[in-house]
Amino acid sequence: MKKLITLSLAFIALASFTKSEEMSTKRMLDNSAINFETNLEIAKGKAKAENKNIFVFAYAAWSGPCKRMMTTTFANEAVISYLNTNYINVQMECENQDGKLSAEGQAFVTAYGIKNYPVVIVMDANGKMTKSSLSAKDDVQLLEFLKL
Repeated sequence: MKKLITLSLAFIALASFTKSEEMSTKRMLDNSAINFETNLEIAKGKAKAENKNIFVFAYAAWSGPCKRMMTTTFANEAVISYLNTNYINVQMECENQDGKLSAEGQAFVTAYGIKNYPVVIVMDANGKMTKSSLSAKDDVQLLEFLKL
Protein backbone atom coordinates (compact mmCIF):
# COMPACT_ATOMS: atom_id res chain seq x y z
CA MET A 1 0.00 0.00 0.00
CA LYS A 2 2.86 2.37 0.87
CA LYS A 3 4.44 1.69 -2.52
CA LEU A 4 1.17 2.55 -4.28
CA ILE A 5 0.86 5.83 -2.39
CA THR A 6 4.52 6.69 -3.05
CA LEU A 7 4.14 5.94 -6.77
CA SER A 8 0.95 7.98 -6.95
CA LEU A 9 2.61 10.97 -5.30
CA ALA A 10 5.62 10.69 -7.60
CA PHE A 11 3.34 10.63 -10.66
CA ILE A 12 1.42 13.70 -9.46
CA ALA A 13 4.67 15.58 -8.81
CA LEU A 14 5.99 14.71 -12.27
CA ALA A 15 2.74 15.78 -13.96
CA SER A 16 2.79 19.09 -12.06
CA PHE A 17 6.42 19.73 -13.02
CA THR A 18 5.71 19.07 -16.72
CA LYS A 19 2.74 21.44 -16.72
CA SER A 20 4.69 24.17 -14.92
CA GLU A 21 7.59 23.77 -17.40
CA GLU A 22 5.17 24.25 -20.30
CA MET A 23 3.65 27.31 -18.68
CA SER A 24 7.04 28.82 -17.83
CA THR A 25 8.20 28.52 -21.47
CA LYS A 26 5.15 30.43 -22.66
CA ARG A 27 5.56 32.97 -19.85
CA MET A 28 9.18 33.64 -20.88
CA LEU A 29 8.10 35.02 -24.24
CA ASP A 30 4.94 36.66 -22.94
CA ASN A 31 7.05 38.63 -20.45
CA SER A 32 9.62 39.61 -23.06
CA ALA A 33 10.01 43.29 -23.90
CA ILE A 34 10.01 42.27 -27.57
CA ASN A 35 6.67 42.96 -29.24
CA PHE A 36 5.90 39.38 -30.30
CA GLU A 37 2.84 38.46 -32.32
CA THR A 38 1.63 34.87 -32.19
CA ASN A 39 -0.20 34.88 -35.52
CA LEU A 40 1.72 35.08 -38.80
CA GLU A 41 -1.23 36.45 -40.77
CA ILE A 42 -1.64 39.37 -38.36
CA ALA A 43 2.11 39.97 -38.57
CA LYS A 44 1.96 40.07 -42.38
CA GLY A 45 -0.73 42.74 -42.25
CA LYS A 46 1.29 44.83 -39.80
CA ALA A 47 4.47 44.36 -41.84
CA LYS A 48 2.73 45.62 -44.99
CA ALA A 49 1.22 48.59 -43.16
CA GLU A 50 4.54 49.54 -41.52
CA ASN A 51 6.76 48.58 -44.49
CA LYS A 52 8.85 46.18 -42.38
CA ASN A 53 10.16 42.66 -42.67
CA ILE A 54 9.05 39.91 -40.32
CA PHE A 55 11.26 38.15 -37.78
CA VAL A 56 10.07 34.69 -36.68
CA PHE A 57 11.38 32.75 -33.71
CA ALA A 58 10.21 29.16 -34.29
CA TYR A 59 10.67 27.10 -31.16
CA ALA A 60 9.78 23.96 -29.26
CA ALA A 61 8.66 24.39 -25.66
CA TRP A 62 10.76 21.38 -24.59
CA SER A 63 14.01 22.64 -26.15
CA GLY A 64 16.84 23.79 -23.87
CA PRO A 65 18.50 25.94 -26.57
CA CYS A 66 15.12 27.62 -27.28
CA LYS A 67 14.64 28.38 -23.59
CA ARG A 68 18.17 29.76 -23.40
CA MET A 69 17.44 32.19 -26.24
CA MET A 70 14.22 33.26 -24.50
CA THR A 71 15.96 34.04 -21.23
CA THR A 72 19.23 35.51 -22.50
CA THR A 73 19.18 36.64 -26.14
CA PHE A 74 15.66 38.10 -26.04
CA ALA A 75 16.42 39.85 -22.74
CA ASN A 76 19.33 41.80 -24.25
CA GLU A 77 18.51 45.52 -24.61
CA ALA A 78 20.23 45.86 -28.00
CA VAL A 79 18.27 42.87 -29.38
CA ILE A 80 14.99 44.18 -27.96
CA SER A 81 15.53 47.63 -29.45
CA TYR A 82 16.66 46.35 -32.85
CA LEU A 83 13.80 43.88 -33.24
CA ASN A 84 11.09 46.28 -32.08
CA THR A 85 12.38 49.07 -34.33
CA ASN A 86 13.10 47.13 -37.51
CA TYR A 87 10.79 44.11 -37.60
CA ILE A 88 7.34 42.80 -36.92
CA ASN A 89 8.17 39.92 -34.58
CA VAL A 90 6.47 36.53 -34.37
CA GLN A 91 6.90 33.79 -31.78
CA MET A 92 5.82 30.47 -33.26
CA GLU A 93 5.53 27.58 -30.82
CA CYS A 94 5.87 24.67 -33.21
CA GLU A 95 5.93 21.92 -30.58
CA ASN A 96 4.56 21.99 -27.04
CA GLN A 97 6.25 20.51 -23.98
CA ASP A 98 5.05 17.02 -25.01
CA GLY A 99 6.43 17.37 -28.56
CA LYS A 100 2.96 17.73 -30.07
CA LEU A 101 2.25 20.15 -32.90
CA SER A 102 -0.67 22.56 -32.83
CA ALA A 103 -2.62 23.02 -36.08
CA GLU A 104 -0.85 26.35 -36.65
CA GLY A 105 2.53 24.81 -35.75
CA GLN A 106 1.95 21.94 -38.17
CA ALA A 107 1.05 24.32 -41.00
CA PHE A 108 4.10 26.46 -40.26
CA VAL A 109 6.67 23.63 -40.13
CA THR A 110 5.22 22.15 -43.32
CA ALA A 111 5.19 25.47 -45.20
CA TYR A 112 8.74 26.42 -44.19
CA GLY A 113 10.36 22.98 -43.97
CA ILE A 114 11.32 23.20 -40.30
CA LYS A 115 12.68 20.01 -38.79
CA ASN A 116 14.72 21.22 -35.78
CA TYR A 117 14.64 24.04 -33.23
CA PRO A 118 15.27 26.84 -32.64
CA VAL A 119 14.98 28.45 -36.05
CA VAL A 120 15.18 32.17 -36.68
CA ILE A 121 13.66 33.39 -39.92
CA VAL A 122 13.46 36.69 -41.73
CA MET A 123 10.53 37.09 -44.13
CA ASP A 124 9.27 39.85 -46.33
CA ALA A 125 5.83 41.32 -45.62
CA ASN A 126 4.21 38.64 -47.82
CA GLY A 127 5.67 35.80 -45.76
CA LYS A 128 8.38 34.84 -48.25
CA MET A 129 11.44 33.59 -46.38
CA THR A 130 14.50 35.68 -47.23
CA LYS A 131 16.85 33.92 -44.83
CA SER A 132 16.86 31.50 -41.95
CA SER A 133 19.25 29.94 -39.49
CA LEU A 134 19.00 26.80 -37.43
CA SER A 135 20.66 27.03 -34.03
CA ALA A 136 20.47 29.00 -30.84
CA LYS A 137 22.03 32.43 -31.08
CA ASP A 138 23.41 34.77 -28.48
CA ASP A 139 22.80 38.51 -28.75
CA VAL A 140 25.82 39.23 -30.98
CA GLN A 141 25.06 36.34 -33.35
CA LEU A 142 21.38 37.28 -33.65
CA LEU A 143 22.10 40.95 -34.35
CA GLU A 144 24.63 39.94 -37.00
CA PHE A 145 22.05 37.61 -38.59
CA LEU A 146 19.33 40.30 -38.56
CA LYS A 147 21.27 43.03 -40.29
CA LEU A 148 20.28 42.72 -43.93
